[in-house]
Amino acid sequence: HPEPDRVLKMIRHVQPDVLTFDEVSPMWAKALATLNGEYPFQVICDTRRYGSIILSRRPLVETGKERCFDRGSLAVAAVDFDGLPVE
Repeated sequence: HPEPDRVLKMIRHVQPDVLTFDEVSPMWAKALATLNGEYPFQVICDTRRYGSIILSRRPLVETGKERCFDRGSLAVAAVDFDGLPVE
């Protein structure tokens, strides 16, 4: 989508705990960076062309597993929901 402002406005209105994005272009990566203060826990996989991003309000659990797969096209993370890691 060429205009991320509508999506960012919806995100700020709904305030989900976790967001996932695929096929993130450099333009979208820059727009999503405006959410860094609201989503401090992140996995960012190669957005030089089209990558993947996970943004979370909740801590990410270190599982020892790789977080970026297939040259950045897939991001994986476990999120801590009140002590329960959820993948």
